[in-house]
This record gives sequence, structure tokens and C-alpha cells, in this order.
Amino acid sequence: NMKQQIFVNTGEVSNTVVFSTDFTSKDIRLFEINDEILKSINSGDQIYIVGEKKQDAVFCTKNTTYSIKKVETSNTSLIVSPSSSSVFTIDGKFCNYYELKRITGRIERIQEILKQTEYKGKLIEETYPPKNEELVTFSSLKNLVQASEAEIVTALATLNIVEMNGYIRLLPQSIYFEHAEALFDVIIENGWRIDCINESLCMNSMSKDCDIVVLRRVLSSLGSSNEKETSIWTLDRDKVLRLLAHVLFYIHVRDSSTNQWPVEDFLTYWSIKSPISINFESSADFLLRGIALKVTESTKVPYYHYLPVEQMSKQLSSRLQQLFSCSPQRQFRLEDLEPYLEGLVAVEQMQ
Repeated sequence: NMKQQIFVNTGEVSNTVVFSTDFTSKDIRLFEINDEILKSINSGDQIYIVGEKKQDAVFCTKNTTYSIKKVETSNTSLIVSPSSSSVFTIDGKFCNYYELKRITGRIERIQEILKQTEYKGKLIEETYPPKNEELVTFSSLKNLVQASEAEIVTALATLNIVEMNGYIRLLPQSIYFEHAEALFDVIIENGWRIDCINESLCMNSMSKDCDIVVLRRVLSSLGSSNEKETSIWTLDRDKVLRLLAHVLFYIHVRDSSTNQWPVEDFLTYWSIKSPISINFESSADFLLRGIALKVTESTKVPYYHYLPVEQMSKQLSSRLQQLFSCSPQRQFRLEDLEPYLEGLVAVEQMQ
């Protein structure tokens, strides 16, 4: 009987507790939250749960992802609304609650999702146009990936993506690197300064296979366009040299089927292919952070092992295994390992 009244005598005041009229129809879930989540709620930030039928769901704020674990309570507890009178209403009951534990967002699926509708160039796009229902927007990506909005944005920044008609499209690595290599070559051939790159001149100087969508993505990843003349780009020196290193390693792995490249040989070729003149030997440690690991073994000539951090596991234990597999002797300097461990260690320490 939902009209049943319970009288509670505290010794000073007699209170009446009644059941709400919809007590049995309410489906209440209780979550144990920390100060960070409470702050998000009070600030009006969006909080949401992501998960499919065959997945364990996760709880997300704008910046952080949490695992969800159901914890049973020893007794049934009642939920009573605050009251300014002596009559209190029981709104619901619970026999369990959900414990939230901070985790690294499961962003691995982003590339898997976007790979299904890769942008492979204008010609292929016109011949085999993708179906609109297969394309992905940022909003739909949030509903598919078990990670916070901030983690998704950070992950997308590491991928070669373009936005076309509101949809997020992934560029195949081969096409992206081919355009980057062609760009660097025409800069060298024409003796252009990297602080004044004309997009139209680039298009005219590159092969007929050059795609303006891909070229603009390469240019935007290397610098920024002029506010008044958007076709004029100022490129960042370090970004140019780092992308060039990626391109050279990519070609080397493709052609020789090995991730290893003797240090001296790589530095020589890097300097030859660079549109910028610097002391590569003294700058290499800084510029190759998170791109290649320098390995020195007693039985071998020192070599670089191509190991782009964005392609590694997002789990700390798995990433350590990947790192140590580069050298049987496991002889690395801490400063070499730091770019591969940043972020992951911080999250692990918060568990």
C-alpha cells in the first residue's frame, strides 16, 4: 500500500514517512561520484554513458572517462527526499550502487571506425562515393567511442583527418606521406622559404595526382595560413623536420621491411631530403622524440628503431612490452622513454 505511513520518533520530534505514489515504477541508479564529477554536474557540463550490448559501459565527463562497476549492498536502502516539514517522502529504494574508477579512454576504436570511410582522393571519391549513412560526424563518434570528448579530440589530433561536409574523414597514411614528400621536394627544387609557402604554386609544381584536400591537410599540420591571404602558409621548422622523419622512416620500412636504420645513415639522408639546413646530429634527440628510439647495443652499430608513439598501445603494460622488444638488452635512457610514457603513467598513478 503506497499510502502507508510510518511514524518515526527521534525523541524530540515525531516525523511521518510516506511512500511516493510512483514508488514501485521508479528505476533509480545510484552512482558514487568524486569531486571532479560533482564539479562537472554543478557546472552544467554534459555527462554521459557509452556502451553497446556486448561492451562494458563507461561513464564520461567532458574531460575524463571512468569504468563502471556494480557493487551490491548488504541491505536495501531507501531514498528519502529532503523536506522542510515533519513529513518525508520515500522516492525509491536500492540494493546496489555503481562505483566509478578513472581509466584511460578507449580511443583505439576511432581509427577502426574512420577507416571504413577513408578519403582516398577525388578520383576514387567520384567513382565510388561513400554512403551518407556510413559517414561519421563528431557527435556520432562520441556515441561510438568509449572516451571523453577531450580524449577524442586529442586522439583525432594525432590522426590524418579532414572534415568534409560536416563528416570526419581519415586519410590513408600512404596518401598523406606521398603528398608530404612531394611538398618537401618542390620546396627544395624552387628554393622556397618555409615561412611563405604559396598553396597555388605548390599545386602547379606538384604532379597531376596532387589532391588539394590532402595538400591542405599536410600544410595545416605543419603551420598556419595567413589571415589575409589564406593560400599563403607559414610552416613551423620543427614540424616540417618531424614529418619528414616520419616520411623517410615510412618509405624505409615499406621498401626494406625493417624498422631499424643505422643512425649515421639516417641522419645523412634526413639532411639531404630536408628543405631546412640545420645541424641534424645535435638536434636529432629532440626532433625524433616519440618517433624513433635510439638503440645502442654492444654487438651492433647504433640504430634508430621507428616507433611512432601514436601507433602504440594505450595501455601502459602493453606499451612497455613494445618498447623493450626494440632491444633485447633493454638499454635505454630515461629521456628517450619519456615521450612514450607521458600521460599513461599519470593515469595509472591515479588509480
